[in-house]
Amino acid sequence: MPNSAPEELLASLKLCVNGSGLVLVACSGGADSVALLHAAKTLAPERVECVHFDHRWSSTSTDCALFVRELALSWNIPYHGGQAESSGRFSEDAARSSRYSYFERIAAQTGAQCLLLGHHREDQLETIFFRLLRGTGSEGLGAMRESRLLSPEGNTKTLLVRPWLSFSRELIREYTTEHFLTWREDPSNQDLSLKRNLLRLAILPEIEKAFPDFGKRLLNTSELIVAEGDFIQEQANTMLSADSVYKKSDFLAKPIALQRRLLKSELEKLKISVSFSLIEELRELVFASMKAKRQLGAKKFFVLNELDFSFLETTSSTKKQDFKSSKIPLQTGKYKLSGYGILEIEKLKTPVSEAPQGDNYEVLLALRDEQIIVFSPREAKMRFQPLNNHQSVLLKDFLIQRKAKQKLSKPVLLCFSDDQIIWIPGLEIADSVKVTSQNPATYRLKLNLNPN
Repeated sequence: MPNSAPEELLASLKLCVNGSGLVLVACSGGADSVALLHAAKTLAPERVECVHFDHRWSSTSTDCALFVRELALSWNIPYHGGQAESSGRFSEDAARSSRYSYFERIAAQTGAQCLLLGHHREDQLETIFFRLLRGTGSEGLGAMRESRLLSPEGNTKTLLVRPWLSFSRELIREYTTEHFLTWREDPSNQDLSLKRNLLRLAILPEIEKAFPDFGKRLLNTSELIVAEGDFIQEQANTMLSADSVYKKSDFLAKPIALQRRLLKSELEKLKISVSFSLIEELRELVFASMKAKRQLGAKKFFVLNELDFSFLETTSSTKKQDFKSSKIPLQTGKYKLSGYGILEIEKLKTPVSEAPQGDNYEVLLALRDEQIIVFSPREAKMRFQPLNNHQSVLLKDFLIQRKAKQKLSKPVLLCFSDDQIIWIPGLEIADSVKVTSQNPATYRLKLNLNPN
């Protein structure tokens, strides 16, 4: 005998409310979210709290907020209510942004393990079709995910979960009927001047009349596209450069899908609004093999050179890149490296034939007394011969391999001698200055970084 609507919906919800953490339920007052709040209360009565956001779109929105508050309190569920700063109609994107900002704030305040939303299969279909009409890539056609971090920036560890995304609106209505639940219909949901409402109430029903399996087929297509898009993103992630510098030849040798995804990832890192036209413009610039500089936003640039291209952001946090080269004699003492810290040099009284393992901000080097060392920022096309390597490599490739951008708290600084890189503080010494029994250490160098 098939499970009843309550059994199916409760079973899908159990995994979300397992554990001991607090569960937030976003409740608009509509049938779907009221059913979700009731189901969550049934499974975890001591750990559920309700959150509602009033967009103040109409005079009835206050009544709806009051309804949700009274409903939550009648079920002994703590209530959190927020509202838009101003009343009246504004864009749907702006409304969503305000709503989710409030959800993030409450999640951070309560330390909730998850935030539950009552979206269902028809909502998913509507979202996919809406994004298709506006123009989107594979990520957009994937529409809503069943779970993700509530805050992509990592402001909270709360998971956003849509436990009923694969269930129909009809099944949820069966749940409300079996439990005699009441809800409020938002009058704005009937406003055909809103594009989503027009799609839901007028366009999609007509399409489904003509193509009865349209919804199912579109959802299946979306699932296929999501899986393929995730694979492309995984491949693109392996191409991402730690310093956002890329060889033109390597880039152009990649499939177009990977080229587009890599450019998209770099634009998102700079918080630039991504569009198909912008990505194609950048691809054409690379293909044209000319020198160019394209401003992407305030102090954000796409720079094209003869052999490579890069994404740059010039802000106050990157002024340390203006550090000028400093020539320092090999003499015991302390020397200031502006923007980085204090360099300590000590001539060893007795040469050391074995260098201890350290954090690479303090190193023992085999140097000559007459040598002059130079500290300088990195430049393009430099080469470096890492410790225990018999050949030099492009510095850019070495920094990517060692994940320099993630490991170092400051821009890359290089130590030269005789025009050769001998030390990258925080990362590695060169093979030419390594300590051996035949080539003992004569100097200790230590870089004490300034606090960020």
